[in-house]
Amino acid sequence: PMCMLCNDGAQFSTARCAAITNSAALLQRHFIFTLLSNGVAVVSLEAVEFRGSKVKRISLVRRALHLPTHQILSFVYEQNMLLKRRGELVELMRSSEENALEALPEPQHLDPVVSSTPPSTQAIEIWAQTAADEYFQSNPPDTTNDALLAVFLLHLIVLPYVSISDRSQKPVTLHPRLESKLRAHVMPKLLDALNQGLMKHGAERRIDMDGRVFLNLLVAFTNDPTPAEDLSVLLGPGPADGIKSLAVSLHQHMESGRLSFATAALSRALTRWRHDEAEVPPPPSGEVSLRLLPFHNDVFGECLKPIHLAPDVVPPAAATSSSSSSSSESSFVGESEDFSASQKSGWFTNTTTFTDDQHWHNTRKITEAFKEKRLVLYGEKRGDDRPVTKADLEWLRRKRERSHQRLMRDIHRHATTLTGAKGAPLQRIVIPAAKRLIKDLPTAKESPAQRRSSLPSSPVNPKSRKEPKAQQPKLTSAEKLRQKIKDEKAVKTLSESEVWWKQQLAQLEKLPTPERKAELLGRIRRNVKRMEDPWLRTETLLYQVHLDVSRWIYDSESGEPRVQAQYCVGLLRTASEVHDIGVASDAAKTFLRSLLDTIGLSDLDILKPSSVKSTETTKKLLTFQPIRFAHRDRSKPPLYPFLKLPSHAIDFQLDHYGVYMDRSMDGQYDSRVSFVPDAWQRNVLDRLDKRESVLVVAPTSAGKTFISYYAMEQVLRESDDGVLVYVAPTKPLVNQIVAELSARYEKTLKSGTVWAAHTRDWRVYEPHKCQILVTVPEMLAIMLLSPVLAEKWVPRLRWIVLDEIHTIGQQEGGAVWEQLLLFAPCPIIGLSATIGNPEEFSQWLGSVQEQHGFGYALIQHKHRYSHLRKFTYTMSRKPVEFKGLSSTPPSAVHPIHIHPMSVLLSGTRVLPEDLALESGDCLTLYQAMLKVADQSSEKRAQLAKLEPRKFFTRSQGRLLNQRDVLDYEAQLKSLLADWSKETEAYDKILRPIGEALSRGHGECEAMPDQKSIYMNLIHVLHDLQRRGNLPAILFNFDRHDCEVMARLLLKELQNAEKEWKESSPQWQNKLAKWEAWVAASKQRQRASERAKKAKPQEDEIPTEAKSWEEAFDPDDPLPEFSFAGPWTFYSKEELEEDIEDLKRAGVQEWAMNALKVGIAVHHAGMNRKYRTLIER
Repeated sequence: PMCMLCNDGAQFSTARCAAITNSAALLQRHFIFTLLSNGVAVVSLEAVEFRGSKVKRISLVRRALHLPTHQILSFVYEQNMLLKRRGELVELMRSSEENALEALPEPQHLDPVVSSTPPSTQAIEIWAQTAADEYFQSNPPDTTNDALLAVFLLHLIVLPYVSISDRSQKPVTLHPRLESKLRAHVMPKLLDALNQGLMKHGAERRIDMDGRVFLNLLVAFTNDPTPAEDLSVLLGPGPADGIKSLAVSLHQHMESGRLSFATAALSRALTRWRHDEAEVPPPPSGEVSLRLLPFHNDVFGECLKPIHLAPDVVPPAAATSSSSSSSSESSFVGESEDFSASQKSGWFTNTTTFTDDQHWHNTRKITEAFKEKRLVLYGEKRGDDRPVTKADLEWLRRKRERSHQRLMRDIHRHATTLTGAKGAPLQRIVIPAAKRLIKDLPTAKESPAQRRSSLPSSPVNPKSRKEPKAQQPKLTSAEKLRQKIKDEKAVKTLSESEVWWKQQLAQLEKLPTPERKAELLGRIRRNVKRMEDPWLRTETLLYQVHLDVSRWIYDSESGEPRVQAQYCVGLLRTASEVHDIGVASDAAKTFLRSLLDTIGLSDLDILKPSSVKSTETTKKLLTFQPIRFAHRDRSKPPLYPFLKLPSHAIDFQLDHYGVYMDRSMDGQYDSRVSFVPDAWQRNVLDRLDKRESVLVVAPTSAGKTFISYYAMEQVLRESDDGVLVYVAPTKPLVNQIVAELSARYEKTLKSGTVWAAHTRDWRVYEPHKCQILVTVPEMLAIMLLSPVLAEKWVPRLRWIVLDEIHTIGQQEGGAVWEQLLLFAPCPIIGLSATIGNPEEFSQWLGSVQEQHGFGYALIQHKHRYSHLRKFTYTMSRKPVEFKGLSSTPPSAVHPIHIHPMSVLLSGTRVLPEDLALESGDCLTLYQAMLKVADQSSEKRAQLAKLEPRKFFTRSQGRLLNQRDVLDYEAQLKSLLADWSKETEAYDKILRPIGEALSRGHGECEAMPDQKSIYMNLIHVLHDLQRRGNLPAILFNFDRHDCEVMARLLLKELQNAEKEWKESSPQWQNKLAKWEAWVAASKQRQRASERAKKAKPQEDEIPTEAKSWEEAFDPDDPLPEFSFAGPWTFYSKEELEEDIEDLKRAGVQEWAMNALKVGIAVHHAGMNRKYRTLIER
């Protein structure tokens, strides 16, 4: 079998026979042990959760029984433990079996129907005595109510003689007034007595009840006016004897005349309540008596006959008239009885009408929400009949406005933090109003050719064809004036940038070390507004090169290959960026070309005078004096011999420069987008222009995001009322898309907004009055099925973008995604990175789109833009004290690179299709194969073609790109697949690759426990910070563990900072100076006031430069004890303002303190305002 479901033995701990509890549980565990030992998966029934018709989760739980220590077994069976304990376990099994056989009684099989030994009525008699006493003391004499009690007691005696199958009786319908008496007078007393009996006698003497048996027995007396006098004829001899015994125990109530089990007496009391005698008047004119859930179908009607129910629903008016006209029946009921209860027929049957009066995502009544809305909009009365005043309405309006303003403030803040693909802030696009509606566009009934002809023609690359020579049109005087103003503004901007840069250069030159200069330059380059000027950005890059060369020259390890590679990568990146900007002066290009020639990259065809046309900008000299790194006379020996590549240029690029290689794949200019799209991206654009549905499957970071925004801009430009719906599976993704829309698009509409958001928690703007709606699947499903929106809003839909469409495969919520695809009245855009079987899913999706009349295409791209590099960290076995981020991390905690080919060490000989290699991985694999090839001339000849310097000959004069590496990777894998047939050669290739990983496992525990992970966590982050790999995200599937780790890191940082402050004379001296400065604040204030009075004639008094004391706060975390790095644009003032908002929202103190040191927690259980802040 594939799987075995069974109990885990835990229920035996509650068995009545304590002597065999341990043995029984151990025997069950032995059974599970045997199954697992033979390779059969075991699932504990106690760990299965059923929701609806599906199994929510199946998992094995570790449940410790109350057994002796040597008898406890776990569901996690390690192989070595099985081998050690097998002999001991077998002996325990034998002793357990013997104990169980001695303790267990002989099995006795009892058939209550035919058994000669009748079941005991002792428990029933005890409970019946209590119930009868309670009932007769609190209820006045009533023939019908007393008969109902007697019938209920009869059914208790009958139940032990009725089999489970016979208990399955058809539902019955009682007379409404008889049902009311049963529910209002009899059943509450009986159930209350049952509760008291359970509390008094415990569960051992509980009784068995069955509502259907009781109701059918009751109907037997109400419908038969002349039943058999002998109960043995009606119920059988066994129940008759039990009733006689019960009558003896209740003799006092029998003698008083209130209780009787005689069939004639029961029939006389109940036959008046025959259901067919109940007068149900016809409905008033104009009203129709509807049946519950009416359904008629020629095909299904015949099949659904066995389960068809059609109870009549009595209108309230009819019921009222019935109660008023039936005076004869009203005499049977006390005046205090609630007559409205008689209107609810079917209380004890399955005909009760279900009313769906709650929303799908919360328990709030829809009527309550509707009343509140009318209260706000129309000023209706409150629940206490106090009318709403104008002041109340004004207060509610202002409250909503303040809430909306805070929400928009947060969205705009989030938008300012977003950047484009090149790292620059998003630029808002102002789209003019189209001045036409969706009805003016081509309809869906037109052919694709007609639709394409109505759309604007695809622009053509101006570089791909020669434009005909034409005379330039003459400019008018107004146009000439505007052009002149534009040129003057550009010159002014350049002049302002030059002046500002010279001021910054003066500050840089004052700093003593290159490290301090690099820190200040980093802050300058983070000035986003200034860096929009290409000339200024180029100058900062050139100064960065100057600093890098200076630091390399004075580095104590300047000749080490690791250090050489580090500086060469930085210099090459900077030179490539300067070349891409394209405004470098001739002096700048000469400086960079000379540097590239010095380190060994003279063949690169970049930064040459012919690459950029000479302009006023390019003729300028450098604004600073660069460091001298080579002789003017190249025939002389190198000035600094260590200024060179650590290896050949090709090997260097493969080993160190792979992360920064050009990632474009068949990129060509396309004016439809602002970047150079690859072939698959241009295919997507073509499909969208034809209004065809697409399913795009591409890895994360491959470039899928632009697809959605291209469709959004297309919708905004083609009309003023067309709608695109962006469906995101999670609320954080909704928040991100909303922020991007706020940053990207601006359009003025006569009515409505450009975008809106609608989720379970909040709503921004009106969802049906926008052009771009960002929502979650459930909300869109509601809108598509809304009759109100079906007429006006649904026909305006142009696109539905389904991001993370693979969510359709999830158990929870997957059905909603499927409904959206089936209901979508417009083309869809499906985006995903993790569809396991795209072809099969695409086949189904294509058939759906074909039925809807839309073209469809599956577009796949299998290559990642940025590779995933895997590492594993070694852990220290002993606790190591954390002394701050400026210290050196412990040597025991360090990363080990995992080569992708290491997975093949498990024994497989088949290369997975999605096993991707970086350029450095390819070089490592080649070197490992080269060692094996040296032992065989045939293999050496095969591998010679893949020698990097020969293979990449075609890339001479340019930098390698990702496409070159992919070709190299494919041929390496192909050759390795051929060599894998020889086991010995295959192992010799892979073992050196996985040697570092094996060595790392030997340095620490292979599976560290939770305590060890917590102990090393701060050191892991310290090492990541030292290597420049922060910020980082730590994933954990347990919400509690996420919070525990954040608190632990906060505690480590705070303790280390406190210890350093107490032992640091430097800190104490600085604190003393600040305290003295604070103490003298009043004197400075008085001196300032005297100076103002002494010189009243001066309009302005020069202010002194701010001192460090003004910005100093002793409570702020020190940089050495905080992960809040300089890479963020988030200011301290903004953080303090947000923390005040979090305090009002009730966020815990530790979470806000963690934010100050750059630590945050994100999961669905955190405060919504806190989560929103983290997502920014």
